Amino acid sequence: MPFTVENAPAQYAVTATATSKVSQDVIVSFAVDTNLVTAYNAEVSGKYFAAPAGSYQLLANTATIKAGTNVSAPVMVEVLSLNNFVTGRTYIPGNYKKRNRA
Repeated sequence: MPFTVENAPAQYAVTATATSKVSQDVIVSFAVDTNLVTAYNAEVSGKYFAAPAGSYQLLANTATIKAGTNVSAPVMVEVLSLNNFVTGRTYIPGNYKKRNRA
């Protein structure tokens, strides 16, 4: 879910979405992996940048997609500083993956 950051510090909710409703609870892990930005850009012909190290933090690293739904509870991302961001660039902080069923 994209969001625009105009001030820091600030917190933003991020969710994981399954392609369809899940039949049982699914725990999703959120992680920062800036090494995946290059691969993602190649896959989608994108021009994204890794968010600058130290400029943000995840306030939790797991969330649950409850049975019968397809969207997880939110995980908060806190933007700590805008000092190392470049105006006009689109940044992506990390990735998430299905970890296991609850």
